[in-house]
Amino acid sequence: MRKVFLAIIVLFVAATLLYVSLGRRAGISEEVEVNWSTFRGDFNRSGLYRDSLKLPLSFIRKIEVNGTMTCPCGYEDKVYVVAGMEVICFKDMQVLWNEGLLSTSFCPPTIYEGLLFLGGEDGVIRAYNGSSGELLWSVPTRFRVRTSPACWRGEAIFCTYEGSVFALNISNGNQLWGFSTDYHITASPLVYKGLAIISSQDHRIYCLNASTGALCWSLDLGYRVEHTPCLLGDVLFVPCGRSLQAIDLHGRKLWEYRATRGITCSPATNGERVIFCFEKKVACLNTSGKMLWSFEMDSRTTCAPIIVGDMVFICSGTGHLYCLSLEGELLWEDEVGVHPVQSLAVFNGLLLVPSEDGLLILGSGG
Repeated sequence: MRKVFLAIIVLFVAATLLYVSLGRRAGISEEVEVNWSTFRGDFNRSGLYRDSLKLPLSFIRKIEVNGTMTCPCGYEDKVYVVAGMEVICFKDMQVLWNEGLLSTSFCPPTIYEGLLFLGGEDGVIRAYNGSSGELLWSVPTRFRVRTSPACWRGEAIFCTYEGSVFALNISNGNQLWGFSTDYHITASPLVYKGLAIISSQDHRIYCLNASTGALCWSLDLGYRVEHTPCLLGDVLFVPCGRSLQAIDLHGRKLWEYRATRGITCSPATNGERVIFCFEKKVACLNTSGKMLWSFEMDSRTTCAPIIVGDMVFICSGTGHLYCLSLEGELLWEDEVGVHPVQSLAVFNGLLLVPSEDGLLILGSGG
């Protein structure tokens, strides 16, 4: 009986180790969630959605908005968008609530623990009840906020265009800590394993203690970081100028890939592959920096690609939507007729394409 019991224990441990090993190889992280709660989906900014979409996709609806919108976020049964001087919550594609802003906002919203966070050109950071739209608190910073906040253990981390970083208590907006870089910040912060990763146009990546704001390390990349990096596993993939650089969480550069032209938007990763765009191309590297394939679109894009299951979705600047396999094979394409902005998103089986004049929604079937 003792031998049988020991055999069961051995089998259980072996199965657990196999699951962990496979999860690591697949780039699975507890930080990646099935909701799309912030810019690029999660606070790793991975651009990864675990579930898949069934092809072909068909047009469902276009939601008209006033002003250029930012990348939406979604949680449970609600989708949140910021457009011009308004923040809007949709449920079942109908407006649940909307609130006016005192200035234009280019900040993609973040939903976390039922609270919606965003900044604006007026320098005010706001927190709303995600269900009712009630303004819970607002904090003036005197600086423009154009990037999506990252949240971790009761705090929301905001970056300002002028180069300041603030961590605020999500309950009341009280400042917990602050940090300053030497130039503009246009990339959203990342949070992972208690570290806050800040990318600046002063050519540097900063790694801070997410609880205290203390500097752990910084690294000069040699180029401005204009687009949000992505991370999965323990490797950060940073687009800067014409290069995509891989940095470990100790601040060591692992490799650098040099493209023929500047990288135009944020990359995406599933832990095994990195998808990024330059010129008219969407390209794929393995995690050692080797080019696996590239695919030429009809035009360049500044709208970041996403990985959905084993597929890559990307929309060109002229509104041509492509779906590729992770091997670079074209699986499906369609003209959607919009000029996409910031990043695609996916939520509850729907592909969301934010554009200059509205939110395009596509779903499986048709």
